[in-house]
This record gives sequence, C-alpha cells and structure tokens, in this order.
Amino acid sequence: MNSTKVNLQLGELILTCSLASEEQLELCLLGAAQTGLPLGMQLILQNLLDFDNLHSLVAAQSLVRDEQISRDTATKAVLLAKRKAVPLNLALDLLGICVESPVKNRLGSLLVDGELLDRNVLKRGLKIAKATCLPLGKVLVAGSSMDKVVIDKAVQMQNQLRTGLIAREEAIDAIVSVKPNSVAFAKEEEIKLQKTRVGQICVDVGLLSRDDIEMVAQEAIRRHALIGETLVAMQFISNDSLHLILEVQRLVRQTRFSLAHAIKMLRRIHATDLFPCAEAENEAETVERTPISFLNFLRLARLVDANGKNLLSQSGVYSSHGVKMLEETWTAFPSSNDDDLSLAIVIPSDVAACLAENGFTTPEQQLSVARAAREYKQLRELQSTFEQALVKYHASILDGSTMVPWTGTFPALSAWAPKENT
Repeated sequence: MNSTKVNLQLGELILTCSLASEEQLELCLLGAAQTGLPLGMQLILQNLLDFDNLHSLVAAQSLVRDEQISRDTATKAVLLAKRKAVPLNLALDLLGICVESPVKNRLGSLLVDGELLDRNVLKRGLKIAKATCLPLGKVLVAGSSMDKVVIDKAVQMQNQLRTGLIAREEAIDAIVSVKPNSVAFAKEEEIKLQKTRVGQICVDVGLLSRDDIEMVAQEAIRRHALIGETLVAMQFISNDSLHLILEVQRLVRQTRFSLAHAIKMLRRIHATDLFPCAEAENEAETVERTPISFLNFLRLARLVDANGKNLLSQSGVYSSHGVKMLEETWTAFPSSNDDDLSLAIVIPSDVAACLAENGFTTPEQQLSVARAAREYKQLRELQSTFEQALVKYHASILDGSTMVPWTGTFPALSAWAPKENT
C-alpha cells in the first residue's frame, strides 16, 4: 500500500465506478437540498444506486481510508459486487484480495473503549446502520443514543487516527474530554466554522464578491446571527440557495465530496440557471422543503421497490391502482404505541384490505407499514428529521413495539379507482 495517506470521497468513487455521471450527481444534490434527504438516499430514489450498491461503496471507501486496499482495487471490487450481486467482502475474495479492516479505527470501537457507549447499544446501532445505509454516527444521534457534539469530535479524531496524526489513546482521550458542559463552546466553534465556509463557498461559486461577504459578516455580528441567515435576510441568496450550500457544506465536512469537486458542481448549477434565486423566493414569500411521498419513504424503509411492490413477500399481489391507494394509507394510521393492544384493533379493515391488495398480506407485514406510517407522520409534521424517522422505524422493528388503535374513518377505496379485471 502506498505510504501516502488517502481520503477517498464517496462522490469520487461513484464517478470512478460510473454509477452516476457528474450531471446526475448535480441533479441529485439539488434534490437532496429540496427534500432534506441524504445524497445517498436521493441517488437511490433516482434509481442510480440501490442499497447493496451503497453498502459496497461505503465499505470500499472505509477500506481505502484504512489503507487496506487501493483506490483501483476499491473500484474493481465495487463493480464486481454490483455485477455479481454479492457483498463487497465476497467480491474482494473473488479478486483474490484478503483484507481485515482494523477495528481500532472504527467509530463504535472508539466510543466503546472510551466508555461513552454501551456495547449492546453499539450492536443495535450497527444493525440499524446496515438497514438504513446511514453512517453509525448519524444513527446514534438520530436515535438519541449519543450527543452530536461527541459524535462530531469522534469522527474528527477517527480521521486523524486514520491519517496517522494522532495515537489511538490520544484520540480516545480527546473524545472523552467532550463533556456535556462543553456543548455550548463546541456549538460556538461549529457556528464559527459554518460562517467561514458558507461565505467562502458563496465567493468561490461566484454568487457574491469578497467585499459583499465582508459586509454581510459585519451585519451578522451586529445581529448576532449566522452568515447564512444574514445572507437570506439581506436578500443576497434565497432560502433554497442556502439549503443547497449547507448540503454541500455537509457533504464536504463528512468527506463525501472534496471541496474542489463540490464547488465545481455548484458552479455548474449556477451557470445553468438552476440555482434558486432570492427574487423567486420573494414572490413565493416562504419556501418549504418538498416532502417525500409516503411511497418513497416506504421504499427507503425497504418495504417496497421502485414500482411500489411489496418487498416483504415474493407472492404479493400487485395492481397499478393499488399504489395510489397505498400512498394515502399513512393518514389513517395511529401515531403512538401501546403494547397491550392487538394488531386487529390497530388497522381498520378497509386499510388492511388496501395493504393486502398491494401484497402486504400478513399481520406482520401490515404492522411494518403501520410503523412506517407513524414515523412518516412525524416527518410530515416536522416533528422529526428524515434520519430520525428512518432510524426510529427500524428501531421499532427491532424492539417489536405495537400500535394504538385508529379511531378515524378511512376514505372509501372504491371511490379512488375501480378494481382491475384479472
């Protein structure tokens, strides 16, 4: 292995493997900014990746960062895993490459050895991370198992450990040093970093001049506000533009993209007039993120495929008008838990009939949809983020929690579409 430390970006690996073009990545970046979804999930919804592809990409990226395989080997293994429909480790075996990724660099291992995380909580988090394709740190934060400040510090130390800038014991000590009473200080540091990068991104993309940013920075200090908020308030950029910039910032901080590549993508978006402008927002007064559909949430929860067909059963019946019915079922499900009530009380008969027509024929399958609907409601009502909704759904599957009965009236299914003749 080359002694030069490497930091392979996920976006670069996607392009190298020809799993998506630069233009497709740019459009998915725009979509992610509009919906608030992680980029990987947006790529799945656009049928550019599936969950297995994403697993292989993330695993290969991690092995490259741990200097267990080269970039070239990572590309070959990801493509072989896709072609053979096998996990990455089996693809590496087929290539005759034996690797053993060092556990010492793993985020969970650092947290457990620092006595910040229980080993059983880690095992549960890893299961959810595998099911969702979300990073372990995001899963732990979304599930309220760890504070974001601690995770951010742990990821920072993990990167330094991988590049040889710090010893493992020093990394653990630095993570442990992040106490609850230092949260406010850490947040101030995070805001300071955010101000700098948001302004710099705007300058690099060509949205504003450096003089403009200096003026905005002074106004932000006067208002005790963030640079991004001030840019929107002074009508230099729109809220949608800020969401897009912050999404790029997040991807760069998580080393999903290099800063140079992210800036290049934003410049292309800006040059093609796809960048949201402040004038358009002024006409609409308020701009809200576009919520994903319930069907797309079910897809990202791995309950249906791209056509809306049930993935829990190979024998499920599927009809084209059933998808429309399924999309509306989330409004009819309850929002809380009660372990003492049976499934028959929870799901109304007309909703159960709709689910059965879409292939969810067993009580267990129907309960999975009910759990997804509960978390989707929280997402639509802005009571949770997408990550929180997805993590809580998978946690409920692991925990086996049940639902309280629904007392409303579900719209007559026959009024939506006639049944198809078989």
